[in-house]
Amino acid sequence: MSAAGGRATPVRRAEMLASAGRPAEAIALLTRHLASEPDDAAAWFLLAHCQLSVGRRLRREAPPGGREGADMTREARRAAAEGHRSALRAVELRPHKAATHRLLANALLDVGEVDAALAAAREATRLAPQAWRELWTLGRMMMESAARERDPERRRAGLEEALDVAERSARAAPPEDPTPHKLTVNILERLGRHAEAAETWERVVAADPTSAEAHDIHVQLRERVGGSTVAERLRTLVARVAESPGDWSARHALDVQTHRLLRRLRLVALVALGVVALGRPLGVGVGVGLAVGLAVGVTAALRGPGRLPRGVWRGMRRLCLRVPVVALAPAAALWCLGCAFVIALVPLDGEEVAAVVEAGAVPALVTVGVDAWWRRRQAARVRRGRLDTRDWYGARPRPRRPHG
Repeated sequence: MSAAGGRATPVRRAEMLASAGRPAEAIALLTRHLASEPDDAAAWFLLAHCQLSVGRRLRREAPPGGREGADMTREARRAAAEGHRSALRAVELRPHKAATHRLLANALLDVGEVDAALAAAREATRLAPQAWRELWTLGRMMMESAARERDPERRRAGLEEALDVAERSARAAPPEDPTPHKLTVNILERLGRHAEAAETWERVVAADPTSAEAHDIHVQLRERVGGSTVAERLRTLVARVAESPGDWSARHALDVQTHRLLRRLRLVALVALGVVALGRPLGVGVGVGLAVGLAVGVTAALRGPGRLPRGVWRGMRRLCLRVPVVALAPAAALWCLGCAFVIALVPLDGEEVAAVVEAGAVPALVTVGVDAWWRRRQAARVRRGRLDTRDWYGARPRPRRPHG
């Protein structure tokens, strides 16, 4: 929309700024415009949307603990409160528009008023009963309301009702839009219906088969019902990072799965050491055969065709350099395999074999304890608010405050 003479209106310019990822500049422009046009409902609607966007970004990027995190959290609350006031003004000016009530519901949720948010979402759905965005908002508010229920039966009943609304939203939405399906999957996961969640997500993958993120989420869901492997999960995560290098959450998930793989390798090496030690009395040839067979089997499992992409090995090296505790697992695995080959190749008596087994297994078991202690310490820091879960491995970039 343009004003006379082809010049864009302030609201239109603010829309372009918001679309370009510059909500703070859009807020400044709309604030000046509303000082002279206080009854412009479209301006109030867009202002509320931008204020809520800034608040969510600040809340998402605020580091846990410290003065900077406290300041950003406080700014996020202020932005959410301003967005709530702007949304209320938009509803006053356009009380018969479903979109304004939907915006108000989201604003109320951001300031923690779940019951009022649910009421606003119901009003939006009453005004537009077939609109998928309004149905999606109602389903989300019903899910949040059910999550607050202490009684398990009432919580489950609320989630079932929210699931029905979410499925209605998915049927009414464009097939290529994954938003309503994400809500459906979220509710199914809360209900413990993981197989149905994985089946539902297949529709998203089918709608956008080129999306690495969609494939990765699908593998996560299948993993919970035993339908995928660590290698498959790593492959999809590497694809996500390659598709979106700035997606630090995908990088964190890749670190989590890589650490899990390294811990499994350490376990395999410990088992290999035990098997070779048990087979040693049968003869050197049997011991060598067992050691070589286990080494070849582990190598084939990791580097075989279509197993692990190159990005996993590169990420593994970087993770070990960034977090020394993680490097203990592959070091212990190599040490155990080395001890296994010593037992297999060097003529040793029973006491000497036992000594080598002890020399290999004890340090490896110590690394298991250190690894478990480190993970418990990280979890405790998360519970105390000193660490964001997404910063567990230190891969998250430092946030930048929005200007304005």
